[in-house]
Amino acid sequence: MRLFPIPTEGIVMRAILNLVERILLGGAAIALVLMMFSISLDAMGRHFFNHPFQGNFEITSLYLMVIVVFATLSANYRQGVHVRLDVLSEKLVERLGKNYPRLIALICLPVFALFTWYAVEESIHKFARLETRMGSIPFPIYLSYVWVALGAGTLSLRFCLDIISPEDPRSSNDALMQEDVS
Repeated sequence: MRLFPIPTEGIVMRAILNLVERILLGGAAIALVLMMFSISLDAMGRHFFNHPFQGNFEITSLYLMVIVVFATLSANYRQGVHVRLDVLSEKLVERLGKNYPRLIALICLPVFALFTWYAVEESIHKFARLETRMGSIPFPIYLSYVWVALGAGTLSLRFCLDIISPEDPRSSNDALMQEDVS
């Protein structure tokens, strides 16, 4: 029995959220490659030319790393590759079956919904002031807050979807393996 009657078991909502997650994963992959190149350029500049890449620390730690971490939150949760404590999870999956993701989402949603709300509020505030961080180069810090809000919001939507129409955790890994192969 469903909490709310949803046609086609939430397939449309799941497909839209999966698309958003794929776009965010693409952004995170680009950020990771850029981070690799900027750190390599910094190391080469420091050792070969005695002149490091200016602003590399700010770009890497305040922008690219934020994108890599927060753009992947929801997809990592969906794939089950996030950090978790497995002491009880196997027994809970056996007992609760398809309701296990619902329980996890019910526990996590309030925390991430508040985090999302705060991140969106902070993002708007920083954007309105066009806040920058002074360092070797002035760095627009407000852009980082957008990624935090986007990642936390996407994860909150994933929790909502898991509450309304959870996937069976035993079959979701099989579907992901087929998705990765194709």
